[in-house]
Amino acid sequence: MTDHRPTHNLVRVVPTRHAPSPALLRACAPFALALEQSRALPCRDLITRAARAILYRAKPATITLITGPSGCGKSSILRAVARLSAAANTPARRAITTIPAHLSDRAVIDVLPGPIAARLGILARAGLADAALLARTPLELSEGERHRLLLALTLARARRGRLVLVDEFTSPLDRATARGLALTLSRWARRTKLQLVIATPHQDLLEPLNPDALLEPTLDASRVRLRWRQGATLGDITLVDT
Repeated sequence: MTDHRPTHNLVRVVPTRHAPSPALLRACAPFALALEQSRALPCRDLITRAARAILYRAKPATITLITGPSGCGKSSILRAVARLSAAANTPARRAITTIPAHLSDRAVIDVLPGPIAARLGILARAGLADAALLARTPLELSEGERHRLLLALTLARARRGRLVLVDEFTSPLDRATARGLALTLSRWARRTKLQLVIATPHQDLLEPLNPDALLEPTLDASRVRLRWRQGATLGDITLVDT
């Protein structure tokens, strides 16, 4: 009989919503993983209801911000929004997170589609107005500049009024750069009538993004608070994991 007990001390406890199976326990043991049944994972029903609440309020030129600590279900809610929008025949455009391989060795000006004047305008609105950057390739840009280029590439391909989903917004950036990029994105979304849904753990982006709706999953992932603007008043509901 094989002994599946770990040969060293446990280094990580992993939460699971359902009771772990014997096979899962045996598979995790050699990797020093302990499984603990927990409500710290969002249930599918709560995620779906949160996504529907977002889509109900997403209108052209509006911004929805999903914020909360890591592991609270932000990305899951964003994926549910994408799934529901596709089912409604209004598929969302996901933000581009990496430069496509076939564009990585091209000059920045050649990465974007459309007429030259339009490309220059998009780059300027994304904070890449320095003419010296036009001849560089994406790999030659700083990390902050590369994120601005990814933002420009996403929005250049998003039609007016389109639903655009952005996950882990500005997570690798320093906070000053992140806030500047958030302000740029907010202005851009409203000017082009986009329906923008952003997920980020960073609370400091609330002011520059100035969202129309704020979705806040709790750390135990059993509740989601949704606040939204209703003219001069502020709506407020709490969805509960049942």
